[in-house]
Amino acid sequence: MNIQLADVYPCCPMTCRPIGDLCAEPLIAMLDRCAAHPVYRALNEGRPEKMGEYRGISEAEALRRTRELGNQCLWCDEFFTKYAPELLHRGGATERGVVDLK
Repeated sequence: MNIQLADVYPCCPMTCRPIGDLCAEPLIAMLDRCAAHPVYRALNEGRPEKMGEYRGISEAEALRRTRELGNQCLWCDEFFTKYAPELLHRGGATERGVVDLK
């Protein structure tokens, strides 16, 4: 986890959106919410290619997309915006405008 001002990110502040806002939710509540989720467990283990397994996205597919996109961070953004947008906090100044990865 990474904290920038009130925004809490799953790994770094370059993630497309934070997972929460400390002005709206206590950090312990965010950590409890994320602790058992397979996406955040995969990130915590340093295995972003395993984030999508719970949604049927194989490790091989994630590695393929990582290679096509050029790095793991772009795969992470694509995964969150395309397959798991409900896991990210939608509001706040850190949102990258109205443009999302498609």
